[in-house]
Amino acid sequence: MVISNQNVKEKARELTARVVGVASVDRWKEAPEEVQPELVLPGAKSVIVFGVPIPRGMVETIPGHLWSREHGHLMGGKVDEISTELAYWLEDEGFKSCPIGGLSIPKVTYYTFSKALGEVPYKDFEFYKPGGIALNMAGVAAGIGTLGKSGNLLVPKYGPNIIIPWC
Repeated sequence: MVISNQNVKEKARELTARVVGVASVDRWKEAPEEVQPELVLPGAKSVIVFGVPIPRGMVETIPGHLWSREHGHLMGGKVDEISTELAYWLEDEGFKSCPIGGLSIPKVTYYTFSKALGEVPYKDFEFYKPGGIALNMAGVAAGIGTLGKSGNLLVPKYGPNIIIPWC
């Protein structure tokens, strides 16, 4: 079975993603070894990156309770759901997929917070093991935006006000 990039983009939009891009894992050939997509999913051929914009009205509540609650729960849940449904669809079509949510915490950050709180759970877990991927860089590789001076992904029409996971 062959699925085109266009098929993937149509499915992601059907699931309510507003921007979608697909990048060959070859785009990471010059990247450091520890951020190669194949470390997340051995045998990966492509990385699908999509975005869900944060509604303008929500952005205008910064700083505030509404922003922190809705950004983290509502928008994070939305991209996680799209990512998971897209992965199910790909697997139904015969392709392995590994959804990564848009608000996931990097292992190193989790380790640092845990140490600061005095306890590191899962002592045998190798927190510095390679296998992460920078979502902003994936967005650039997939052609959905450019990097701003701040390092944020800037997407035409939405600017930095977008949450991106990958699949």
